[in-house]
Amino acid sequence: MLKIKQIIKDKYWIVESGYGKVGTVRKLDNGFEYFNQDDNTKELLPNLDSFKETVVVETTNENQEYKGFPTNTPILFEVEDESRALFKKAKDGKTIFVAGYYILKYDGMGWQHAFCPKLETLDKYEHRGPYLTEWDMNLNLKKARKE
Repeated sequence: MLKIKQIIKDKYWIVESGYGKVGTVRKLDNGFEYFNQDDNTKELLPNLDSFKETVVVETTNENQEYKGFPTNTPILFEVEDESRALFKKAKDGKTIFVAGYYILKYDGMGWQHAFCPKLETLDKYEHRGPYLTEWDMNLNLKKARKE
């Protein structure tokens, strides 16, 4: 049985089977384009009714909170870590992000703001955070730049 997860409202869906992602559907002016990633083919569909055994799962466009910190994604997959709020944006994704607002000291650029930076970026540069709000992050950014 196929399941369609709406990613962008009325524009883009991910098609999954019981074994994971099998394709995508996107809205075109003249119908819907179904891309089957198993055989790399595209098919033009007049409507979504051709997915007779499909469950449509509505996703929210609101960004999630994770461990009390804001994120920049409506869908996230938790990464186990006791000290930080780590997450991925895709189930099989390799990139790990950290929830919250941060300030980072880039080489030659000084202190800059960051929202949900990659974990590898935090490991590479001096940083402070996480901060719960953009306001708090901006306040600490101004302080850091004056130091």
